[in-house]
Amino acid sequence: MKSVKKYIFLSLAPVVTLVSTDLAAEIDISGSYRVRVELVDNPVRQAAGSSDQALSHRLTLKAKYSSDNFYAVAELMDARMWLDDEDTPLGTDDVNALEPIQAHLGFLFPALDGKADVKLGRFTVDMGSRRFVARTRYRNTHNSFTGVLANFQRNFDTWQFIYAAPDNRLPRSRDELDSNSVKLDKPYADNVFYGVHFNRKYATKATGEWFYFGLKEEDQADLGTRNRDIHTFGIKWDQAYLPNDWGYQLAAAYQFGDARASSSAADITDLDVSAYFFHLSFGYKFTDNWKSTLLFEFDYATGDDNPADDEYNRFDTLYGVRRFDFGATNLYGTFARSNILAPGLRWKFSPAKDVGAFLGYRPVWLADKDDALPAIGARNTTRESFVGHQFETRIRHQIQDNIRFETGAAYLIKGKFFDDVQNANPEGNTTYFYVQTTYSF
Repeated sequence: MKSVKKYIFLSLAPVVTLVSTDLAAEIDISGSYRVRVELVDNPVRQAAGSSDQALSHRLTLKAKYSSDNFYAVAELMDARMWLDDEDTPLGTDDVNALEPIQAHLGFLFPALDGKADVKLGRFTVDMGSRRFVARTRYRNTHNSFTGVLANFQRNFDTWQFIYAAPDNRLPRSRDELDSNSVKLDKPYADNVFYGVHFNRKYATKATGEWFYFGLKEEDQADLGTRNRDIHTFGIKWDQAYLPNDWGYQLAAAYQFGDARASSSAADITDLDVSAYFFHLSFGYKFTDNWKSTLLFEFDYATGDDNPADDEYNRFDTLYGVRRFDFGATNLYGTFARSNILAPGLRWKFSPAKDVGAFLGYRPVWLADKDDALPAIGARNTTRESFVGHQFETRIRHQIQDNIRFETGAAYLIKGKFFDDVQNANPEGNTTYFYVQTTYSF
């Protein structure tokens, strides 16, 4: 720490602020670069053809200025994809070039025998299990919000409060995505995400979470939405996995409100929302040389049981991530936390120092056979609910403190759901493979 005099330019969309200070201060520069190759044979999406491949990169550069109880953060992300075919299902989860995903002011101060941290501006954030609000890890692009984020911590309790507009990633057109065009993301004042998350850690190595999230959105001149006005209440309870002992995780959430079945401008029918999600995993951690943990997993999320009625029952995972529950996304991305019934087994182990791996198996059904497979929009006409058997593996090697190598694969033996299906590729089982390297600084 040393005394400096700096003028700091802060882009705080939409406010531009020039700050001058003589206080003790420091500036930290950090970032990461990831490059990944993906290959898929017989992908589940019909439009992708018989095989597909992609080369993606993601670069982040972050600068943080800190001075006593004040700080400012700016972060730039450049996420691009190459080697894709004209049939590759590109989206804003793949490409977001030269995007300022963070630009905020932060304030630290004591409060109620604890400490508070308030951010104003654009930010990324993880909340709890990351199933509903998260800064993505595997996906090539990140979620960001523009508004207010407040954290309060006291002893073993942590509160998080959010009131912000989700930043809609741009561009959206296939041609612009394919050319990795630069177009700044856009928040809309009429679309608001808000809520509170509470986390408590216990001396027994258990952790409890309770949360509420609300989402209010409306169609804009350049954005079609499902006009969601939904409320999500949920809990999660973890018992840590200790050597020679059992551990478990239980999570559940319920949604209500109203929404439309699609984002089409022609869809003006508001439906009553009633949906829920449930997760259970438990297992045993051994003291063998590979530090093995054997887990049983079960996930259930409702589907829309009758698309013709005045209710909408498909569960919405909001701004969460699904990779750690349902497998790799991007070119694979077969399953989501919606209209799914999936038990499973997972073996996590460490065969060498700085190496972590797992093997997993899941048979997957639709929770409601009259609804689609949401992750790929596929719907069958035979009302068959068995989607298939998914086998998955991943290996991570921390080569150095700042270099990590990772590879993984998935194999889907397609079930009867694909025998007569719309908007999906029914031919042959699906094989997916990726390899990536991440350098952090």
